[in-house]
Amino acid sequence: MTDPGPPTTRRPLRREPGVVLTVVLLAYSTLVFAWWPTETMIGGVSLVTWLMLVGVFGWVVIGFVYCWWTERLDRARSASR
Repeated sequence: MTDPGPPTTRRPLRREPGVVLTVVLLAYSTLVFAWWPTETMIGGVSLVTWLMLVGVFGWVVIGFVYCWWTERLDRARSASR
């Protein structure tokens, strides 16, 4: 019989970085695509264009947050072993 290794503990889904950041991304996308403010202009450009531009920077921020969060969790797991 093989040793299964140390018991693993599961974190609740609300503490998983991928799940939390996916929900944030879906909420922002739902806001932009459900509302779709094409008639509102800011500086001669449609508001939806500005929101999508902000969304690009949001993706970058979410990527950095995800990397930072998972590295922190990995360090905590390594320290507890």
